[in-house]
Amino acid sequence: MNSQTTVEFYVQTNLAVPNGKEAVNTTATATVDTINNTDNTLETTLASSSSSRMGTVSRNEPQVRSKQSGIAVITELHQQFYALFKELFSAAISPEVKMVKKNYAITIVSKYILTKEQVIYPTCKMIHLESREDVNKSVEQESFLKQNLIRLDAMDVQHPEFDYFIKATFQLLINHMKHEESTLYPILAKKLGEEELETMGALIETLLDLAHEKPNPSPSVKSLTELAAVPLTTYYNQVRNLTSSRVAASRLR
Repeated sequence: MNSQTTVEFYVQTNLAVPNGKEAVNTTATATVDTINNTDNTLETTLASSSSSRMGTVSRNEPQVRSKQSGIAVITELHQQFYALFKELFSAAISPEVKMVKKNYAITIVSKYILTKEQVIYPTCKMIHLESREDVNKSVEQESFLKQNLIRLDAMDVQHPEFDYFIKATFQLLINHMKHEESTLYPILAKKLGEEELETMGALIETLLDLAHEKPNPSPSVKSLTELAAVPLTTYYNQVRNLTSSRVAASRLR
């Protein structure tokens, strides 16, 4: 394969930017050499991540909800992503198995994105106004991820550029997870009580069951906000009440 073959996708690129700002996402016609540069980073990250049993996100029967915090549910998903993509990078699996794992990766990451949009981001905005910039960055990262997932969904695993493309997509996902683990989740852990975090965990598990399996669901299907209107409203009210009570208490001091 010619090392200068180009691929249309979103990739995390280290750009020279003023004032030492972070690397930025760019939409680009990137060379295969650009993707090869991510290989060592991915291998190191995958090797250092702890192994995790792969769970099933889409369930046919009602599940008993655990009393895990929302942060724990999300970070367990992060470990599942590491395990799943590590398998996708393996040259030992057949194209048929790789196709099944690719479709599952698209499903689980799509559900993850759609669920966080309804739970994590609104919560951060309600309890901590200063987190809005970090939320906006997360939303921007997810927009790139969604577009990559749409392209990945249409790509056959035997396409000559599949391996490069999925590595670029996973690098975006890694950067997104690390951003939220270092910014949004510490805010949630600090600002929410144990009860609210457990309610969030149960809600996330419910929404993972209901969320669509594609990054860009058809407008004809019900949105996640419609499918989970009651539990979402109940949770939002709980967070608002917590925030209001803390504001009132601070004024009395």
